[in-house]
Amino acid sequence: MTTPTRWQLTPLAELDVLWWQDWDALNKEHFASHPGLSSTFVRLTAKHFSSRQMLGATLRSGNSTLIKTLIVESARAQWRVFCPAQAVIAPLVFDQKLGNQSRPLIRLLASLPGIALKLDLLNQDPRYSILAGRNAPRSRISASWDSVSIHEPRGFAAYWASRRKDLRDNLRRRMHRADQDQLHFTLDVHSEPTTVAAAVDRFGMLESRGWKGHEGSSLHPDNVQGRFYRELMQSMATSGNAKIFELRAGERLAASLLVLSGGSMSIFLKTTHDEALRQYSIGYVLMHHILRHVMDMNSDTVVEFYTHASREQLLWATSTAPMHNVCVYRSHGLKLLTVAHARLRKRRPGK
Repeated sequence: MTTPTRWQLTPLAELDVLWWQDWDALNKEHFASHPGLSSTFVRLTAKHFSSRQMLGATLRSGNSTLIKTLIVESARAQWRVFCPAQAVIAPLVFDQKLGNQSRPLIRLLASLPGIALKLDLLNQDPRYSILAGRNAPRSRISASWDSVSIHEPRGFAAYWASRRKDLRDNLRRRMHRADQDQLHFTLDVHSEPTTVAAAVDRFGMLESRGWKGHEGSSLHPDNVQGRFYRELMQSMATSGNAKIFELRAGERLAASLLVLSGGSMSIFLKTTHDEALRQYSIGYVLMHHILRHVMDMNSDTVVEFYTHASREQLLWATSTAPMHNVCVYRSHGLKLLTVAHARLRKRRPGK
C-alpha cells in the first residue's frame, strides 16, 4: 500500500455528496454495507445531534480513500469519534488493510487544531473496529460489555428448539393466558416510506405513555428523537433497508420494534411495548413473532442488538458480541500518566 499522505479535515456543513458517497463505498467494500455505518444513518445522527465543532476527517493515499470518520472536540485537548446515544457503533469506516493499527489515529491527533492529546472511540465492535479491542502502547480499552447476536441458518424451528426450556415454557404460558383472555396477536410489517413514518409516530406515542415518557427520555413525534427516527426510518425505507414491526392485540397496538438492515445484517434498533399488557410478556411475544418473520424471509440473516445485554436478552442470543470503548493517546507517556492518575483517584477516600 502506498504511504498515506495526510488527514483532510472538513467542517460538517461543508461535507458534500461525494464525501458521503466515498463513505458508502468504504462501508460496502469493507463492512458488507453495515446498516449502522450507512451514510444515511451517520449523516442523520449528525444532523439531529451534532456539535458545531464537528469535523469530517478523511485519510487518503493518492486517489484512494483509506479512512473516514466524524470527530468532535469533547473537552480541552480531547476529541472523540462522534457517537451519540442513538448510534449503534461509532461511525468510522476504513480500508481493512489498516486493521489493528493505531498509527493513523495518532497521526489524526497531530493533525487536529490546537494540541490534541486524546481521541476516544466509543461503542467499538471488534469485528468492525480499526483497533479490534487491543491494548497498545498508545491506546487502551476503557470499558467493555457484551451485546447480543442471533444467527441460525437452519431456520426458526431449529432456533426455537435450541432455546432454553424456561424461555419456551414461559412464552407458552403467556400465550395461553392471552388466549384465555381472548387476546389475538397479529404482526404488521411496515416497509414503505409513508407507512414507516406513521409507524414511528405511533411508536413514539406508545413509548411516551410508559416510564420513559414519565422521566422525559421517550421518543415522541414532537421531540428531537421523534424527528430523527422518523427521518431515519423513512430515508432507509426508500432503499428497502428499514422495517417497523407492530404487534397488535386485536386493534390495540401492543408493541413496536424499529429494524434497520443492510447486507446480511438486521439491527434491532429500538423497541417499546404497552406496559398495561406486561402480564402477557408482550416483549417476548413480539420477539418470537419477529424472529420467525426474519428467519422465514432469510435464515442467513444475522440479528444484532447493539446493547448492554440483559439477562432476558441473553436468553434469545445464539452468541454474544464483545463491545468496548477505546482511548488513543498522542504519546505512550501520556497514556501512562492518565492511567496512573485514574488509579490514584480510585484509591482516595470518598472516590
